Amino acid sequence: MSGTFPTSPEPADIKVSSFTPTLVSQTHSLKRQVRRRGGHRWAFDVNFPPMNRSEFAPVYAFCIAQRGQFETFTFVPPVVSDPQGTATGTPVVNGDQDAGDSTIVTDGWSNSITALKAGDFV
Repeated sequence: MSGTFPTSPEPADIKVSSFTPTLVSQTHSLKRQVRRRGGHRWAFDVNFPPMNRSEFAPVYAFCIAQRGQFETFTFVPPVVSDPQGTATGTPVVNGDQDAGDSTIVTDGWSNSITALKAGDFV
């Protein structure tokens, strides 16, 4: 892993896409069979405002360090790093969770709040 995407300069806008490989087969009678593969990936289209060379240098150096698709990295988009809900308390995971779970049982949130809303990243 080659680190974290630079937080400065801040992007002008970010488009987030989610890709889950799916296989679809259709018979001659038009019956459809759909299967989901066990992978998932995110794509980010990041646009920056016009920059001078010194402002662009950290982004360029980071991209070169990726060595094409060889390395992996962490990227926290500034527009989604804060929850939309009121996340207060001391939340912890309650029980066992497996990679790929679509729900996570938690405990420790403050009472009577909407801790996380649709679209929040965990």
